[in-house]
Amino acid sequence: MQDDTLWVQQSLENHLFYLRTIKEFCIHIILSLPASQKIEKSSFNAIEKKATKLLQKSLDLAQGNISECFLKNQLIVTPFTLPLEELTTNLFSIKIDTTLTKRELELKTSSIEITSSLIKKLTILNQQAYKLTVHFLNTITLLKEKIKDHPLFIYTYPCLLKEMKEEVFLYQADLERLINRSGKRPIFISNYEYYFSTFLRDASKLIRSLSDPTQSTILERAYSFENDFHKIITKFNSYAKDELKEKIKKLVTSYQDFLVEIIENILNQELYFMIEPLFFNHFYTTTNYFRYLLENK
Repeated sequence: MQDDTLWVQQSLENHLFYLRTIKEFCIHIILSLPASQKIEKSSFNAIEKKATKLLQKSLDLAQGNISECFLKNQLIVTPFTLPLEELTTNLFSIKIDTTLTKRELELKTSSIEITSSLIKKLTILNQQAYKLTVHFLNTITLLKEKIKDHPLFIYTYPCLLKEMKEEVFLYQADLERLINRSGKRPIFISNYEYYFSTFLRDASKLIRSLSDPTQSTILERAYSFENDFHKIITKFNSYAKDELKEKIKKLVTSYQDFLVEIIENILNQELYFMIEPLFFNHFYTTTNYFRYLLENK
């Protein structure tokens, strides 16, 4: 049984990180579906609206109730989030609610004041978020089946949809733990270093496949990171855990720098990718989350 303070903090931090992630996943899918796929677009649009509503509720409860470390590590918004949203809105016919980002940028920390009202509201919010994850996972599974059977085309890779499912499943598993008020986070039990190293290896593959072929430097660096993360993954059973962890930290720090360089060049119109600019916010915040776990577990 968790104490109330830790339960409140972890519930809110989970919602702030993962509800934004679901929002960005839905935006990517909506933009990737052809105009003729009205039913599928409508389904993911409804999920995005629900995620936005729950994120608003989370923000209402989060002011002063999340850790300074969580905010400092830029796990929900970064200096690039708002300009990436604005650029995506300008390039595509989609309206992104930037007021949420502006509110997130203004979040502050203080001593958590536990009240029966806060506990009650978070209990309801955890259950609502759990229902949303079930709905998202069912909807994206149906989408993948339609793509596999070829009655539907989408301008994205099936491997990216698979990564979305895996990440939202982590949220669902942690929500189950929070709803049951049980101890350790599943991400720790399931060896988070292996999971996120695999994620960053696959993100590097995606960056290569989505890059303009003339961007040789980006292609080479992404390929180098892909190989480096693959080497790390193959050494999980042969290296001492602490030694491997230090190697991962150095590699993740370099990867953060790589993503910052990409994002800055996208915003300066110097790099081009076959994906909406906002998706790089997901790559970056997830990398920041991995670094946060490495330093704070």
